[in-house]
Amino acid sequence: MDATRLARLARPGPAGAIALLAVLVVLYSTSIDIRASRDASITGDEPFYLITTQSLLQDGNLDLRRQYATRSYEAFFDHPGGLWSQSVPLDDGRVLSPHNVGPSVLVLPGFAIDGLVGAQVQLVLMAALTWALAYVLALRLTGARPWLVWVATALVALSATGYIYSSEVYPEIPAGLVLVSVLLLTTGPERPSALRVLAVVVLLSTLPWLGYEVRAARRAARALRAVARRTTRPRGAPGRRRGLRVRLRRIPPRYV
Repeated sequence: MDATRLARLARPGPAGAIALLAVLVVLYSTSIDIRASRDASITGDEPFYLITTQSLLQDGNLDLRRQYATRSYEAFFDHPGGLWSQSVPLDDGRVLSPHNVGPSVLVLPGFAIDGLVGAQVQLVLMAALTWALAYVLALRLTGARPWLVWVATALVALSATGYIYSSEVYPEIPAGLVLVSVLLLTTGPERPSALRVLAVVVLLSTLPWLGYEVRAARRAARALRAVARRTTRPRGAPGRRRGLRVRLRRIPPRYV
């Protein structure tokens, strides 16, 4: 591989990534007003992540008794029947969320600024950044024409799943941002520095706190790392196409 191609793989498409980031931020912002159900703007586990966030801001702890007693959760959860409980009180009376605390801590800045909308805006920015970095990663791994990679990435990012999840309070998008960042740090043509390795360790350490299934994340990261090695081989090299097929099959379908 010549020096020109190595340089192009190392720093692919910053302008395209910035453009994709801007487009996705604008389009993803329109998902914030979509109600999750007829009676509530958010549903599922979302309010339980946020009630923990509210408790951290108001009380500095994870005990939800005050939030349930004062119904302070109504600031972000507008269901007429109120917020039900997903857990029973502990022996000492404390009420804790059964979910990992990572997502609740993650949205603290946005929630502190503007409650539910602030948290959703923060997640929209993170979702757009995830796909912008995914574009850079895809361009690096494939070496294809930037406009083609840009369009392909945008189409996936604007699919129903990408659009709806962009503003939902769940750990999948933040976990995706972690994985894409790790792959960008480990798939460059140069040998990773000690600082880069440390960044990878720190990023991967956040996954258990987010509640993401680490075993599946590890498989996906290994498979994509193998894809990086195969796609950077010269065309026609033995095992290039076969290696891609074998390793992509190892990624669990639900995480593709």
